Amino acid sequence: MSKSKVLIISPPFFSQIGPLLTLAGEFSRAGHETSVACAEAFAAEIRSRGLRFIELSVSRNANTGIAGRTRQPRSERRRLQAFLAASRRGAVETLMIQSAHRKHDMFADPSGLLARLEEIAAGLKPDLWIVDQLSYGVTLALYLLKQRFITFCPGHPSSIPEPGDLFGVPPYWPAAVRPDPAALAGLRKLAARVEHRFSRRMNAIRRRIAPQAPRIDSAFRLCSPEAVIYNYPRFPYPESRFTDGRSVYMGYCFSEQSLSPEWREKMSAWTDRRPKILIAFGTFLAARTDVIRACIEVLRGAYPRALIIAAASGEAESLGDLTSETVCIEPFVPQAALLPSMDLLIHHGGCNSFTEALYFGKPMILLPFSSDQFAIAADAEKMGIGRSLDPNRFSSRELSGLVAESLERENPALRSWPDVVRRHGPGWAVGRIDLKTGEGAG
Repeated sequence: MSKSKVLIISPPFFSQIGPLLTLAGEFSRAGHETSVACAEAFAAEIRSRGLRFIELSVSRNANTGIAGRTRQPRSERRRLQAFLAASRRGAVETLMIQSAHRKHDMFADPSGLLARLEEIAAGLKPDLWIVDQLSYGVTLALYLLKQRFITFCPGHPSSIPEPGDLFGVPPYWPAAVRPDPAALAGLRKLAARVEHRFSRRMNAIRRRIAPQAPRIDSAFRLCSPEAVIYNYPRFPYPESRFTDGRSVYMGYCFSEQSLSPEWREKMSAWTDRRPKILIAFGTFLAARTDVIRACIEVLRGAYPRALIIAAASGEAESLGDLTSETVCIEPFVPQAALLPSMDLLIHHGGCNSFTEALYFGKPMILLPFSSDQFAIAADAEKMGIGRSLDPNRFSSRELSGLVAESLERENPALRSWPDVVRRHGPGWAVGRIDLKTGEGAG
């Protein structure tokens, strides 16, 4: 490939910018002039990787690593607290409030964003844009400005819903989470209304800016006509998803990391501890310290000599009574660097945690709370590479039973997947993109 200008646009969220920076690094190593547009809070991290930083705000809220400590408007803090409160009530309640918040989170100031992207396009003149699927205002702007772009899907492939499915409604569920049919019907109605509003608003902007552009049938299915890069392994189902050759499925999108001297010292003091178990619920859901506490208490009782490490965001101090020689609780842990030393990962079903566990071939127990986590947990079960529990309703016996099963039984399915995901990483994905035509094939 000849040298081209690639511009990657990321929302200001720690869990999403990580994979996009990894992808940006691969484009840069392939010889392309690579820039990353994001909020100012991430400027230093972007520049530290030798990438050009362009300031761009695509969302009113943000998460720079510990959600509760990130500086953001008071209204966004209220929405975060409402989300966490809903997560305590159950799956459907959480998905309902996420749907209700969607217009604030994902489609802020589309006209202003379009003007800013037009300015960037005129100045930088990118040959190719890479845009996060969840940044709908960016996708709309690039579509109307007739810019060549590739869609990056940061989570489960159902984040780009197939016809008949609805964004925000899981296409399938793990065995432990069985929502009430009436509540699920209410969620579908709300999701359909939100999709209709998004689509209607997008088309109003389309008629004003580019009336000749084709009508947008579904805002949440609007993506690149050339290629979609999924931050997810290609599982052998559903067969109907993107069979036109434009899908690029990455098995993972992160860089292996070394432990800091501080963490190396800690781990050397724990060499005799077995098993070693990591609890990580992501940067938002680490605030669910009630679930972290319940997990630690079960693990301490079942495995007195185990090492238990937990990430608890800004609420780590509230779990201080559980810390001991065998229990380490921190606001943030270097998850990817720790995983090679771990025997088990208990996580929320986030895409990054899921693919990292697969990459290292680690047993996992998933406790899905929200978003695409239910579909990821269901995939883990279907493929035989993980087991799931309802985070709000599991019993001590259920968790200890799954932990024993995960640690003590051989898992041929899990043993076979690390090689698959490692062969289809970000470097492989970049090689699948033709910078001259923008076409990709998975």
